[in-house]
Amino acid sequence: MMSYDTIITLLLIFTLLMLSGLVSASEVSFFSLPAGAKEKFSKSRIKAHKLVAKLYEHPQKLLITILISNNFINVGIALLSTLFALRLSEALNTNPEYAVSISIIIVTALVILFGEIFPKLLSSRNPEKVAVIVSPLINLFSIIFYPLVELFLIITNAFKRKIPVAKPNLLIEEIKPLIELGGKYGVIKKEEEEIIKNLLQFPTKTVKDVMTSRVDMVAIEINTELSQIIKTIKKTGFSRLPVYQEQIDNIVGILYAKDIIRFLRNRSARKKFDIKKFLKEPIFVPETMRLETLLQEFKQRKMHIAIVVDEFGGTAGLVTLQDIITEIFGEIEKEKEKTFEKIKDNEFLLDAGLSIEEVNELLGINLKTTKSDYDTIGGFILDVTGKIPREKDVINYENLKFTIEKVENRRIKKIRVEKLKETEDNV
Repeated sequence: MMSYDTIITLLLIFTLLMLSGLVSASEVSFFSLPAGAKEKFSKSRIKAHKLVAKLYEHPQKLLITILISNNFINVGIALLSTLFALRLSEALNTNPEYAVSISIIIVTALVILFGEIFPKLLSSRNPEKVAVIVSPLINLFSIIFYPLVELFLIITNAFKRKIPVAKPNLLIEEIKPLIELGGKYGVIKKEEEEIIKNLLQFPTKTVKDVMTSRVDMVAIEINTELSQIIKTIKKTGFSRLPVYQEQIDNIVGILYAKDIIRFLRNRSARKKFDIKKFLKEPIFVPETMRLETLLQEFKQRKMHIAIVVDEFGGTAGLVTLQDIITEIFGEIEKEKEKTFEKIKDNEFLLDAGLSIEEVNELLGINLKTTKSDYDTIGGFILDVTGKIPREKDVINYENLKFTIEKVENRRIKKIRVEKLKETEDNV
């Protein structure tokens, strides 16, 4: 039968093995946190979240704390397992060297499996949750090993100053002239040149560079009637709208237009509309956040919009995934958005997706929509003809002549409009 001391030794080995696993898990979890999680933890009121943010403020110190803690724990496991092996060999009257050798093999396997591999694999799956769980333990170790951590920090910084930092082969300033030269001689197209330049500058760009300021924001007050919300969505064409309570500095959620459309399909539910049920949790980001960091955040959270906050916590504006894409592919985007072209006096080429209001404004005419089933020029043509026209079909309406220039997959794409001097009958 094992003695009381032997049982205590075994329990200590088991406890240290668990601690080794937790410390190893903390290393992966802390250094795998997405950028958005760090921002979220720093703004959270939950103590554990604030502790994670506090520990991560000094990543170098955090890493040294983790490494020192793990080494002390593993040394403790090695000493206790050796002591256990010697006591066991004495009790069983066996060769102590043989017992110690066996214990080293077993303990090494246990430390590798349960103190390294398994904890790190598990923590990599959910780093945020694990970081919250282990933060009190790491904080305790940072207090216990504070003198050692500070000593190693001084030594590490001294070595860092001695080691030269590798200089990149080419700087952005050196690459730009090469790109411009390629553009000048036609090796690189103008659009490609702009995209490459934008990509080179992208790492230095911040949210403030591309955001929509608060004065230009379109947002909905939480008590807004459904009919007004629908009008706002139709008027702006935005698929996502911020929702605030009382004042714009208090954004409470993001409303998706697709959710409203789904709701409207269920006509019986219209009277039960509650905007709060449709709100998605907003992402809050500072003006100084790098665009590449925000792009990763959008990818991680599967979101396309974020609320930008200033240094005082107020709403500075909003930023979308489209803003980031436009920042890189701006020229392509502008080309794509060419929906109106003047061919000659009184003759124009229009995109069928232009709204009636836009067509009236661009052409200086007064087309009236008598039905709510359509609001685009393409929809207007379909209503007038009562069928899907073919390419080169001509439709006369009042003093306008419409020629269908392009049809794809039974959808009108391009329409040529000619303003006639005299009113003609409809065809």
